[in-house]
Amino acid sequence: MTTTVGSTVYATTMRALGTDVRLLVTEPTALPPALEFLDNELAELDSVASRFRPDSELSRTNRLAATEALRDRDRTTLAVSPELAELLTVALRVEDMTDGLVTPAAGAALVAAGYDADLDVVRRRGPTTEPGRPQPISTPRIMLTGCRVTLPVGTQLDLGSSAKAYAAQRSANRIAEYVGGGVLVDLGGDIGCAGTPPCDGWRIGVRDWTGRTRQAVCVHANQAFATSSTRVRTWQYGRRAVHHIIDPRTGAPARTPWAQVTCMAADTVLANAASTAAVIAANKALEWLARRGIPALLIDHDGHEYRVAGWPERSTGEEI
Repeated sequence: MTTTVGSTVYATTMRALGTDVRLLVTEPTALPPALEFLDNELAELDSVASRFRPDSELSRTNRLAATEALRDRDRTTLAVSPELAELLTVALRVEDMTDGLVTPAAGAALVAAGYDADLDVVRRRGPTTEPGRPQPISTPRIMLTGCRVTLPVGTQLDLGSSAKAYAAQRSANRIAEYVGGGVLVDLGGDIGCAGTPPCDGWRIGVRDWTGRTRQAVCVHANQAFATSSTRVRTWQYGRRAVHHIIDPRTGAPARTPWAQVTCMAADTVLANAASTAAVIAANKALEWLARRGIPALLIDHDGHEYRVAGWPERSTGEEI
């Protein structure tokens, strides 16, 4: 997903968290301080929640949990920082709102599927052994009390999607409060808006995995968007091409008819949770989204489009 805007908006791009980042503001003087603020926010997030940095707090927590598992305990309780506790709170809220389809307990399943390092590193590797039989993710709940987290034995945390979505919305909100005007933060397709939108609205372009813009949606309120795709974060593991969206019911990358799902919601966390859950829900995705009233554009592997819950139809004469 990308954003296209008129002449009243000022934009810059950067790379962070292993993805493309775009920052847009409505006031030209706001761009330098907003960029500095965003850079600091994302650096802090990376130091807390990266699964690929050995010095991140999340990596240290996962190592401690693995050590405790060797002691034949059913559960282990660990102290975490307020920052990691905040991100875990968001991830557990996502787990609740998706009825467990999206869970922070997917770290071990991602490692088992070969996603144990930055995607560029994973893709550069030579031939790998055929992956073992995946196992459903354990059903006992992760418990968080203040700054203490209790994990079922064998659980490895991954906060990738929920933390990135939360950062997009939180950064947009904080930058708007800090510099004023309108702000849009796009973290690899997770889009959060805050402040006063441009007079002609935010124009959100939905791109598919080929780079083709399928539709542009113009919004004049601060809506949030998120896209989940099974065709972008992919790699070869054994003889199979796999992706990063884990179905906790199987412990393997989701088998789904959807190449891409884009959702619109009041905040980026909800939009991301819905788009990821819809991919995992597979043939039940349209019903799942409609029942919750979440507007979405779904694209299957053959390129066919499906709109649900009031997602706008393509405008007549709109360029694609």
